Amino acid sequence: MATYKITDLHNIICDLINDGYEYADVCPYEADDDAPEGLSFAAIESSDGEVCYEEIDSCELPTGYYVGMDSEKPIKATDLCTKLNFTYDEIFSIKCAIDNALEYAKKICEDRSLPPDTIKEVKRSSIAWRNLQAKFAHSLK
Repeated sequence: MATYKITDLHNIICDLINDGYEYADVCPYEADDDAPEGLSFAAIESSDGEVCYEEIDSCELPTGYYVGMDSEKPIKATDLCTKLNFTYDEIFSIKCAIDNALEYAKKICEDRSLPPDTIKEVKRSSIAWRNLQAKFAHSLK
């Protein structure tokens, strides 16, 4: 039996979901001289069409492994967060908060009594909020 890192599996599944697929073929493949055994993923596009995704190689547990050991590794801002799961109600609440924050940011940017550095910082922050707002809008349609 092969061992797989859950975050690798989660990332592939998130990619499939984010691309709008509902079903996938998951096929194990055997080890050879160049690679360990692993899993291949193909999204089902239609009854006679598939889209291939990345493969995941099996892995060996690190020596002395214990739960949480990998969480000590540094994360990048662009890594998928595998520790948070939200209900649709919670996601909608976050979307509303972002909508409200952007509305407030617009008012701040129109207030000429504020220092230019403050307005510049709010505009800079608004870019990430707008991108997140668009991501929520796309996901919630």
